[in-house]
Amino acid sequence: MPLAFRTAPAKDARRMLRFDGYSAMFAFAGLVAIGCSLKDEEPHELFPSTLESSSVDTSPPGELAEGKEAAFGLKFPRGLFVEATFEDAVSAAGSLPLASVVNYIRARVDTKNIDTGPMKTVFNHATLKSDPKRIVQVEVTVIASSKVEVTVRDRTPRPPSAPGLSEREQWQRAGIGPDGKVLREVDE
Repeated sequence: MPLAFRTAPAKDARRMLRFDGYSAMFAFAGLVAIGCSLKDEEPHELFPSTLESSSVDTSPPGELAEGKEAAFGLKFPRGLFVEATFEDAVSAAGSLPLASVVNYIRARVDTKNIDTGPMKTVFNHATLKSDPKRIVQVEVTVIASSKVEVTVRDRTPRPPSAPGLSEREQWQRAGIGPDGKVLREVDE
């Protein structure tokens, strides 16, 4: 036998939903009383004071703000995150427009050699405005429809090796023998 649900007659439903003028008047008076009691309290801050101490993005519209992560003294824009770090290269990626990232880098390096294409821009032999002795190569590449990768390579010339050492002694200092194998480490 199928289950049947009983419904209340329409007459009972109207009685439950009846809202007379006295009920409305008491409800309105209650809301006014609550509202009046709130006026006696001190006004609340719309913005907590913690926001005042945090850094606020003051860059113009369309310009990227400086982030916290950096490579060889070049700070990445906010929204790029370091994905790989090597001795002479750092790679970061994020969902930012190519043109905005290129303009961000252009404002922070000095170079006369920029190779520009639709999917990649390379700043060759660039010096950092924050550290003119540092020479870098910066590649900004589109790697997905809305993802950009920035690779910074340190191209600063290394200081010359110690004068008076033979080639064999230089290799030994580097920990490599004449046959190209890594020398044993000696415990001191």
